[in-house]
Parts: sequence; structure tokens; C-alpha cells
Amino acid sequence: MKLTALIENESPREDLFAEHGLSLLIEADGRRYLMDTGASDAFLPNARTLGFDLRGLDGVILSHNHNDHTGGIRQMAEHDPQVRFFFKNAAHNRPYQVSEEPRIYPGEQVGLRERYIGEPEGFFSRMGDRITWVEESFQLSNRLYLCSAAGIDPHFSCKDSTLCTLADGVMVPDDFSHEMFLVEAGDKGLAIVSSCSHNGIVNIARSAMAQFPGKPIRYIVGGFHLGGSSRLVCPPEFVEETASQLLALGCEAIYTCHCTGRLAYSTLKERMGEVLHYLQTGDTLALE
Repeated sequence: MKLTALIENESPREDLFAEHGLSLLIEADGRRYLMDTGASDAFLPNARTLGFDLRGLDGVILSHNHNDHTGGIRQMAEHDPQVRFFFKNAAHNRPYQVSEEPRIYPGEQVGLRERYIGEPEGFFSRMGDRITWVEESFQLSNRLYLCSAAGIDPHFSCKDSTLCTLADGVMVPDDFSHEMFLVEAGDKGLAIVSSCSHNGIVNIARSAMAQFPGKPIRYIVGGFHLGGSSRLVCPPEFVEETASQLLALGCEAIYTCHCTGRLAYSTLKERMGEVLHYLQTGDTLALE
């Protein structure tokens, strides 16, 4: 698998945009997929700068229905009028971010306590014939699979209480059933790509091993939704426990980014050492 971060929260290069979002170009098993489209269309000029043509892809995978991952889907649909999109069927939800006090979000002029964070309004109805709806799993190719977390241990699930869903007029905690992750099941083991891991990266790893018995996890790539640059969305001991659980998997390498946050990353790195790396905008991984 070859994986390139087209956009992420950080960029080491002045000629590449960065934003609070994630978009990954994945080339594996003779296929090319875009996983997520960041918070805007900034992944498109980044792709051009990096020398990638995003037309003729085998599809665009949306890991979950949050706008820092679906923010550029309209522009991607226009960029390639033939490309197909893969969503979990549960992405028909109405996700919101709810805070105790009104907050001003980037690009917005007013303070909001309840902020809609789902796909652009009307996208599903306009693009219905170009969307493949995934129930729990979907085989993309001989070695590539879209999977859902199963047998979830709530202890290891996302601790961010601001993420909710509007159901029958009532705001309830998001159960993240709209989230899926990508697995490459190779002869030597598994490579997992999980953009935000709201179901918990530990749960996701365990789920992958259960779905592909006998295959060890060699690589994990993605955000772990632990916080930002200066705050955590979970107790500090949860970060420590996550590090211990990930180390116990015996992975060759783990690459994290985006919603893991630099604060949590520093703790993870101290505990996990050379197994753990940070993936920034423009970085390319060759996971052999």
C-alpha cells in the first residue's frame, strides 16, 4: 500500500495547504482511492502540487459523516463527474457538535452552541446514483475491504461528549455507527486506515483481527480522536492505556495524525517510541 496525506492539520511545506481535516490518497492492490476530502477543497490544489491526478479514481471513501472529512465532496464530484462515493448507510444521520457555551468556529461569524457537522445539505439526494451505501462491510478488491467496528468495548470508545446526533428532534450522543475503516489484508498481515477512530482505535484493531483471523496487524494509519494541540477530549490515563494496548499489538509501525492532537501524541510517543510516527500533509508512506 502506498498512502499520501493530501491534507492534514499540519504542513511542513509552504506550498501545501493545511487545515483541521484529513484526506488520504491510497494506492493498493491495483486500485486508487481517495479516503475523505478534508474540510474544504484545499486537498485538490495540494494534489496538483504533489503531482497527483485525482480523475479516474476507483472511488472516494468517506470514513464517517463529519465535515472535516466530507468538506470537499461537492468539489470532488465536480472535479470528476464519474467518480463514485462510498458512505456507510448510517451516514443518513444528522450529526452535530454541541458545546455548553456558544463557540465561534473557523470561517463562521456567529457563536453557535449546536453546530451541524454533517455532509453538505442536499448532497445525498443530488448524488444518489453515484453513492454506494455500505451496511457493515464491503469488499473493494481482492485485498481491500471497508469494515465496521464490531463487538465494541465502550471503555475504549471516543470520549468526546460534544459529538451528538439529532434523532426525532432530540440531541443524543453519537453512536458513530456511520464510521468505517479500510483494511488491506495481505499475505503477511493487515494494514488498517482509520481516519478518526471514534469507535476507538483499540476496538477497531480488535475488530479487524476478529474479521481476519490469523492475520497480525502490521500497520495502523489514522487519527485517534484524543484531542488537539493544547487540550485532550479524554482523561490523560486513557491516552496511556491506549498506548499500552497499541504496543501490545506488535505492529511494525503506527502513523497517527489529525484528531489525535499533538498533546496526546507527545504522551503516546514517549510511551511507544519508534513504533509511532506523525503523518503530515504531503507525507507518503510505502507500507510493504
